[in-house]
Amino acid sequence: MTTGVGAVEPQAVPLDTWAEALEGHRRIEALYADVAARRAWFRDMGTVSPGIPLPTGKQGLLDPDRVFCALAIKAATTKRAIATLCEAGDGENALALMRVLLENALLLEWFLGGTGRRRLETYVLFTSVLYEETVSTMDLMLRQKPHLAADFQSQMASDPYHKAITASVFQDRDETWAFFPDPNKPGQLNQVGIKRIFKDVTEVEAEESVDYRCFYKLLGSQAIHSGPFSLSRFLAAVTSRDTFMLDAIRSEKAETLALALSNASMLMALDALNAYAYLGLEDKLATIKDWMRRHDKVEAGP
Repeated sequence: MTTGVGAVEPQAVPLDTWAEALEGHRRIEALYADVAARRAWFRDMGTVSPGIPLPTGKQGLLDPDRVFCALAIKAATTKRAIATLCEAGDGENALALMRVLLENALLLEWFLGGTGRRRLETYVLFTSVLYEETVSTMDLMLRQKPHLAADFQSQMASDPYHKAITASVFQDRDETWAFFPDPNKPGQLNQVGIKRIFKDVTEVEAEESVDYRCFYKLLGSQAIHSGPFSLSRFLAAVTSRDTFMLDAIRSEKAETLALALSNASMLMALDALNAYAYLGLEDKLATIKDWMRRHDKVEAGP
């Protein structure tokens, strides 16, 4: 399995023009209507798959199809936001959202693997942890900032089911949803991090993957966390100055880069949605990928 971004040399990413990146974006968005037109029905809510350590006597119903669809909608929404930022001349912040979209697309692709729907169901079950964390946070807010928390005081209370799921499935850990039973150590959990997800999806060690090293880590993470690498274009604006200045800096290169990379990530998300919901959009996706391979320096999928 390969990502929609593809393995390309960093110095070749991307030399396509803004017009070509924008045309790729429009072709991708034009495909969204076909998803609804295929009328792929959501399945009924179902019980949790075997192998997930549910608490005794607690067998709730999950709705993974709608969660998967919602994650795909989030990807499309982030994609639109990236294009909007790029068109407004804010390519640097668009690069931060590009990493968000890439991680979103990776999750969709990763959920297709593993045993049954265990990965996706574990993701859904983490909402119980988030519920209890929200209750705890509101309680803290009520004590520290009562003027902000007054409206929430009577709206949420700890729930026995959510507490039981939090304890049994996640062993009361709230830092990530990606905990799974260790097959070699009964009663212990293994945490799956982003490097493992990259490896599972791309079949390449993360540190040997351009997708991870360049797009996710060097470009995306630096942009999100305001790392030194993200300042290069802003530093260029003051290198020849002797005094402080403040203005918004536009970079056509950053805008084209962010939009082109978002095109590749969104195609990966569409590939995953197509496979999950049996939409039959392979030919239309292949047509877009072929067009992008001929016009973009960023590869458009496997």
